[in-house]
Amino acid sequence: MAQSLPNQSTSVAEKNRYHWQPSPEEHKLYRSSNKRSRSRGIVLSRQGWEKLRQAGVLNDEFGDRYTYEQLGEQSHLDERTVSRLLSCEVKVDKSTLKTFFNTFDLSLEAGDYASPIAIRNDS
Repeated sequence: MAQSLPNQSTSVAEKNRYHWQPSPEEHKLYRSSNKRSRSRGIVLSRQGWEKLRQAGVLNDEFGDRYTYEQLGEQSHLDERTVSRLLSCEVKVDKSTLKTFFNTFDLSLEAGDYASPIAIRNDS
């Protein structure tokens, strides 16, 4: 049995009359007013670096510096992430920094990290 389809003669304008669409000018204005992006990521502060150094995380018992690969294996983080973290200049996720500190039984405190903007303003 062949079924006939209902008449689909409803116009596109009629279908979209309940769905507001901005004009190109309105769209441009809307996008430019919502460009406020939040700053994401933190960097290791001087205090955090000192905490790691004093805990013996960065050097072995002979005073030789651990490689990023060795620290990455211990913390289960990629060596590039460890490099970024210890550079104190590249933003990392707070959870990454917390994981690194927890690996060495250190607690991550607010003074151990900073936003990159705050560090630039302190210089």
